[in-house]
Amino acid sequence: MEHLAVLVLLCLPVCSAYRLNGAVSKDSDTDFVKQYLEKYYKLAKETKPFVRRRDHGPVVEKIREMQKFLGLEVTGKLDTDTLEMMRKPRCGVPDVGDFTTFPGMPKWRKTHLTYRIINYTLDLPRDAVDSAIEKALSLWQEVTPLTFSRADEGEADIKISFAVRDHGDFSPFDGPGNVLGHAYRPGPGIYGNVHFDDDELWVENQSGSPPVSPGGPVVPTESVTSGPGTPAACDPALSFDAVSTLRGEILFFKDRYFWCRSHWSLEPEFHLISTFWPSLPSDLDAAYEVTSKDTLFVFKGNQFWAVRGTEVVAGYPKGIHTLGFPATVGKIDAAFSDKEKKKTYFFVGDKYWRFDENSQSMEQGFPRLTADDFPGVVGVDAVFQHFGFFYFFRGPLQFAFDPNARMITHTLKSNSWLYC
Repeated sequence: MEHLAVLVLLCLPVCSAYRLNGAVSKDSDTDFVKQYLEKYYKLAKETKPFVRRRDHGPVVEKIREMQKFLGLEVTGKLDTDTLEMMRKPRCGVPDVGDFTTFPGMPKWRKTHLTYRIINYTLDLPRDAVDSAIEKALSLWQEVTPLTFSRADEGEADIKISFAVRDHGDFSPFDGPGNVLGHAYRPGPGIYGNVHFDDDELWVENQSGSPPVSPGGPVVPTESVTSGPGTPAACDPALSFDAVSTLRGEILFFKDRYFWCRSHWSLEPEFHLISTFWPSLPSDLDAAYEVTSKDTLFVFKGNQFWAVRGTEVVAGYPKGIHTLGFPATVGKIDAAFSDKEKKKTYFFVGDKYWRFDENSQSMEQGFPRLTADDFPGVVGVDAVFQHFGFFYFFRGPLQFAFDPNARMITHTLKSNSWLYC
């Protein structure tokens, strides 16, 4: 049961808060300890959990590092206090890393900041949430040059929201316990925002003070606003370069940008591709997600990249011909992967190929004419699968195709997914 005011107070500048009264498990599962040290103290993943000498080795050294960092007795042993600390919920950012608080020591460029509560948890009355956040901000106001005022609508410097699991910022929550929330460094767009895990049980009037340790940065992301030279979401002529799902969200790529439609957000977020993936090109040709691998594949020209989270997988880009395409294919127009059948469909001109994800090979008997198997679909710019339908995009229109009925069931504007 989480004390919201204290967590707001802690999450705004850094973010490494713990539950006030968490039950300590007696299970000293070595896999849990190893994963904890890997995630928060940079223990090498290939490290063996045990060594013959109990007073030496990388795991013991990392335990000592953790104990020192959190003000515990430095023994290198998994004593009761150390295990209790490991099992307490916390923010999901590492305690150590190649940073101080945030890279470049960013700070607000003004002293008066606005904040907006985007949504509320059902665990508390709305006025209790309002009061907790106001209380936390007033404490910061007392010891810094900053002042705060609330905005009930429109933009705000700090946007506060409750969400669960994947919630649109590529830092998914983990369900009840463990990670409670995270915050972004000062700045525009998503920067400065605070997210709380709504899978937790939030309560008021809990006493006590949680132990705190300075946290590192959440991977920064930057929202951009529309202006000259940027595509407008509700332009009736808008078309997309590529569309793909990613960890429960839907990404719509256009030129140097993409919109992210989140199931929890009131409006799609608009980002530069380079903010999330600096090494990826703009003006993509195609994109698709293989959910079983937690990997996004993106295509441009005769090359493609594999992405996990915000990292491009080592060894990429690769040539599209390594997938089994003939030399006559110079680029991919659109692609999507059927997670149930584990088949990936590639559309090129008026034909399509099908790739078997299990055997990692192009299937025999392809290419086939798209019109033969997807009647009514001609010339594909982008495609993705959602709720059992295939959505084909061509120019400013999209066509919802029912694979069971083998027919287009309805036609929509391409940007209808962007709440236009």
